[in-house]
Amino acid sequence: MSDEVKNKDTSSVGERFENGTCEFCGNPLFARKVMFHDNEMVFPITCSCVTEKREKEEIERKYRDKKALVVRAYNFSRLNDRLLPCTFENFEETKKNSRTVGLLKKYVQNFDKFYKKGLGVVISGGVGTGKTHLAVAVFKHIVRQNRTSVFITASNLFARMGESISYNSEETLSSLTNYLVNVEFLVIDDLGAHKQNDTIREYLYRIIDGRYTAMKPTIITTNNNMDDIRRSLGDRIADRLSGGYVYLEYHEKSRREGIKTLSIKETFGDIQSSDVPETPLTEEAQSFRDFIEMI
Repeated sequence: MSDEVKNKDTSSVGERFENGTCEFCGNPLFARKVMFHDNEMVFPITCSCVTEKREKEEIERKYRDKKALVVRAYNFSRLNDRLLPCTFENFEETKKNSRTVGLLKKYVQNFDKFYKKGLGVVISGGVGTGKTHLAVAVFKHIVRQNRTSVFITASNLFARMGESISYNSEETLSSLTNYLVNVEFLVIDDLGAHKQNDTIREYLYRIIDGRYTAMKPTIITTNNNMDDIRRSLGDRIADRLSGGYVYLEYHEKSRREGIKTLSIKETFGDIQSSDVPETPLTEEAQSFRDFIEMI
């Protein structure tokens, strides 16, 4: 290698010296002499253009890999044609739900901050109040932020669990649980008061507890209050939903009394729906399916 080195007689050990030109950019190449076991050795220094090219390729590779994970999570969600059009723009906002809408807009616009805190949201309301619509709108925004995100109905989740149990497939059930624990953002829609068997309740707890422990944000929509959930799904799940979650409710008569959850004011500050800028949300007008296909 030393025979190829130019100007080697004018440099001392440890010094950098010119060693030809780069075949890619034409800039000077350099090398450095070092002593190794009393032998003088010359090590060429990689041109900065090659280093930059490798770094760019690595960034692009990570970006492609992350996009593939985002698409996989979206496909796992199986968002149907009825839910796909749901946005904040086409949600019917009323005086009763305007505060909830404003808080959820603030949630998606500041998701990086709330993600680091692992902040989840429980959206409680009666049938037909738009909980699923709002959850889908949030979900689509988080997907656009290149986050691995899953939207799944509670009935679909329990059906998948039940199928694994009926086939006595512990491995499949554990795989499903681990996947839902590890995605960056999860929506469980319509977690109702229907009683589940002990196995399903245990794995549901593992999902909720695993995400709580890993500080992964989760949104849960439900027709029920926490007392209903406690009766149907057990104390452990209800207790987990009482910590690390903000509880949003817009029933005519609040059923939140006595429930200890994170303070809305402490978490979001004083906010009304009108306080939230609309500009970042206008991109929702384009087809979400087209966006996914473009990835």
